[in-house]
Amino acid sequence: MSFTLRFVSITLILIGVSTLRPATGGELLELSADGEFRYADPESLPRVEAAGFSSPKIDGCGVSSLNDGTCFQESCWNWTDSLEFFAGLDGSKQPQDFGVNAQFGGRIHANWAMPISQENGVGFQVGTAVSQTHHAVAVTHAIEGSTQRTQSFTTAGIFQRTASGWTWALVDDFLYQEDYDSTSLMQLRGRVGYDLNGRDEIGVFGMAPLIGADATYAGNPVHLRSLAQGSLFWRHTWEFGGQTTSWLGMSERHGQANIALGDRSNTRVVPVFGSDIQLPLNDHWAIYGEANFVTPADTGTVDAFLGFAYYPGGGAVLWRKRAFSPVLPVASSPSMSVNLTR
Repeated sequence: MSFTLRFVSITLILIGVSTLRPATGGELLELSADGEFRYADPESLPRVEAAGFSSPKIDGCGVSSLNDGTCFQESCWNWTDSLEFFAGLDGSKQPQDFGVNAQFGGRIHANWAMPISQENGVGFQVGTAVSQTHHAVAVTHAIEGSTQRTQSFTTAGIFQRTASGWTWALVDDFLYQEDYDSTSLMQLRGRVGYDLNGRDEIGVFGMAPLIGADATYAGNPVHLRSLAQGSLFWRHTWEFGGQTTSWLGMSERHGQANIALGDRSNTRVVPVFGSDIQLPLNDHWAIYGEANFVTPADTGTVDAFLGFAYYPGGGAVLWRKRAFSPVLPVASSPSMSVNLTR
């Protein structure tokens, strides 16, 4: 089965959960005089609504002030509230490119979650993504013959958002890719955060390799596995409902193999930094992207994607603060950096 058909089939499975109980009623988002967004009874609002944000659906769940860290623990849930689709551009350079290549192309993904225990804020998340990229440097084609990379990511795990402001998530990421060889990799990824005031969240996240793979590059045996990383992060929610996250941390040492210039010894433990962005354009659409950089730039990673996210259930504003929205994004090149050693 092609990767596109695989993505479509998993998406149809997610949509099949529509047999679950639908939400009741709808609410409008009101921009109050103090600069906060609140959900209110439509009858209580003036005829002119906040432009572009007319009907986010945290149904029957009361006020959603940006300064209230507990108001997103809603007891109601609609399956579309937790569903996200994405399409955009994807660029990547990692140690697995053997020092002579980079990738550029496109990415699509679907991410979804459902409650396991509504009372305790525990949920299950699952997502799938396909990245189709072409080599941005002609060296690999001249040496080895390949010209493109296809990656299929699958993410599944559990999470919890608590009324006290703590959030945690633990997922398993699986990657199958085809480039100069076909390989399957797996890693464990986790995140713990604390909501300080409804607008600012701080915490820590990291990833650790579970399964690596042997491969062959132009007759040269190599070993691939994800890089272990750990970072501190700060996420800020802006007055218009968008969010930005920045992080800084450390990555384990990585290989500096170069098929053209020869190998250097592995790096030491090195700094890693990055950011993500989610900017709502209206009730259903948002600009979304991630970037992650493992230093040094010449042998580390330069990974990023940017595009448009679509939320079928609406509520693009503050979507990531809903009680049962996925806590972690679907795995990608920024969140699953692949090392190469030999």
